[in-house]
Parts: sequence; C-alpha cells; structure tokens
Amino acid sequence: ISDADRLTSRAYVDWRDGRSHGAFSAYAFQGLRAADDPGLTPLVLPEGELHYVLDDSFWGGEVAFDGSIVALHRSRGLDMQRLSVGTTWTRPEILENGMALTFFAAIRGDAYRVSDPDPLLNPDVDDGDVFVRASGYVGAELRWPFLRQTETGYTQIVEPIVQIIGAPYGDGPEGIPNEDSLSLEFDDTNLFNPVKFTGLDLIESGPRANVGVRYAEFFPGGGSLEVLAGFQVRADDDPAFLGSTGLGETQSDYVGRISFTPWQGLTIVNRLRLDKDDFSVRRNEVYVQGTGSWFEIDASYLKLESDPLLTGLGPREEVNVLGRVYVSEYWSAIGGVRRDLEGSQMIESRFGVAYEDECSFFEFGFRRRFTRDRDAEPSTTFILSVRL
Repeated sequence: ISDADRLTSRAYVDWRDGRSHGAFSAYAFQGLRAADDPGLTPLVLPEGELHYVLDDSFWGGEVAFDGSIVALHRSRGLDMQRLSVGTTWTRPEILENGMALTFFAAIRGDAYRVSDPDPLLNPDVDDGDVFVRASGYVGAELRWPFLRQTETGYTQIVEPIVQIIGAPYGDGPEGIPNEDSLSLEFDDTNLFNPVKFTGLDLIESGPRANVGVRYAEFFPGGGSLEVLAGFQVRADDDPAFLGSTGLGETQSDYVGRISFTPWQGLTIVNRLRLDKDDFSVRRNEVYVQGTGSWFEIDASYLKLESDPLLTGLGPREEVNVLGRVYVSEYWSAIGGVRRDLEGSQMIESRFGVAYEDECSFFEFGFRRRFTRDRDAEPSTTFILSVRL
C-alpha cells in the first residue's frame, strides 16, 4: 500500500559493461494530486541514454561519450523531441608536493524539435520549430590536503579546494523548452559539479570558480568529524538560475555540511545554505541515524524558505522521528511522529508492537494521519504486517 501521490509506469532495457552503461525506457505517469493536469502530464516514449568510456586514454586522460534521446507527448500542450551527443575528458595528476590536480573538458551538441505549443505557456515557440545549439567548458580542480597525526591517535586533514571553469556565455536560441532542469538544490553535493543543473535543457554559462575547504578528523575509537564549506564566484550573472536557487549572481550563497559520528552506530549530518548577504539560514537539514543493542532511531529536521517560483511552496519547517526500542530478544516497540512546525500541526503519528526472529516478522500497530486532500479526511488505520 503506497503513499505515493504520483504513479509511474516504466518499461525499460538496461545495459552495463564495466563503467559503461545505457538504458532505453518508456514512462507513463498518473498524478493523484488535486493540482495535477492529465493533459499536461507527458508520455515519455522513448528515453534513451548512453555513457561509454573508452579503454584507451587520450592525452593521459579518460574519454567518455554520452548520448541522450527523449520524446515527450502530451494530449494538450507542448510536444518535444531532443537529441544530445557529447564527450568528456578527465585527467587527474598527483604532484610531488601532494597537490591533487585534475584537468577536465566537455563539449555537447543538442537538437530540439517542438510542436503543439501553448500560446500562453510557450509564447516564443511556433509549431514545428527546430533549435540547435552547442555548449562546452574546460577547467581544472586543485585539492591540497594537509594531514596531521597526534600522539593520542587522532588524524586531522585540512584540504583547500579550488575549481576554475571556463565557458562561453549564452544558453542557446530563445524558445528551447525546459523539461528536465526544473528542480535544483544548491548544496554540498553539487558544489564542485562543473554544471549545477540536473538535466540537459538548461546550460550553466560563463567563466566561474567553485571554492571551498574541507576539514576531517578521525578518532582512535572509530568516530569521525567532517566539515565542508564553500561557494561559487562568477565573472558575470547567469540569468538561467532563479534567485531562489542561491546561484547565478557574481557570488553564490554559502553551502556547507557537518558530519559527526561520535561512535560507531550513530551519525549526525547537518546541511546548510546561508544567504550571501546577511548569512541568514535559507536551508537547514539535520539527519540523525543510530543503532544500538536496544534501539534504532531515524530522525530528521528540515527548514526551507519560501520558494514560489521554483516549487510554488511557502516556507516549510518539519520534524520527523521514527524509533524502535527492543524490550527483549524478539519483541520491540515502534513509534514515530511527523509534525509541521511552520503550521503548528501534526502530519502523522504511528505506534506498533513487533515480533522478529531469524525467519519471520510480525507487527501490529496503528497510524494516524492528520492531513486532508479533497474527499480524504484525517483517518486512523490499524495494520497487521507479516513478513516471512
């Protein structure tokens, strides 16, 4: 019984060979939310992707070829077909002084064909328009780790990181639809990505640099502490980014991550995005995962600022806790709560009693939902779960 509010059907063929891989897929979607419009929901047929890594090096670096083909069909609204081909080159070097230097380059060509545009949603597009563009970048990344070991067994690492990228300005002809780059979260996971967009429809253009520093400390007993912080600077603004992303201006917001494992079995991760002007918190995520001889815990806290342009949502602040306490070798109690702190209301709560041995799992519990969606009122559900 799924809680999904959008149903996805996929038929696909996958291929893998070492580091090379490819896929050919077809997707159909059914939205269950009140705001979903079936006429604007696309049928994806086909979607094909190929990533092929050459066995032989070129100029001392690795060469990979990438290809993508996708066709979107709608009963009402824009239809689109796209073909993209490109190649990337990466060459890592370790210098005598311990610096890790990586050179990289990429070039890509895209061809689009669009039809049945909506005059209101796509005012600059005519039926049958064809768009062609080329993009690329070159760059280098320098990491210089400094390592120190103490007499008490602690290992400390300080690592400055600088990534410089050169690319031409411009994102191609007017009218190219944006289907796969609508969602963007700027955080520590993509700080040092040469291109921040998740898809191919939008291009990050212009010269830029990603700057950061990493600190790590490893404890004798197996715990660790890691801190990563950084930002992006640009020669000029990039209008492809919305202001809510924290990117696009000559200096970006600040992003960071703190990972703390005081001992084996407990991990605390905090991800932050701070405003570049006043250092106010624009995004704050805290995750706690722990296991012990008598307990399990999985908790999270999330705070997001209002983002009407990108997601259409207001400010959000939420806490979610799920725990399990073992009262004997086979018996345990499971409980959880999810609360909307911004709206000062509960979202969901649950409680159950479970029995688990080497061969089976039984749980009896209840779940209370406090949310409403059209004719779905708040409800209480009793569940008996059996796994063999």
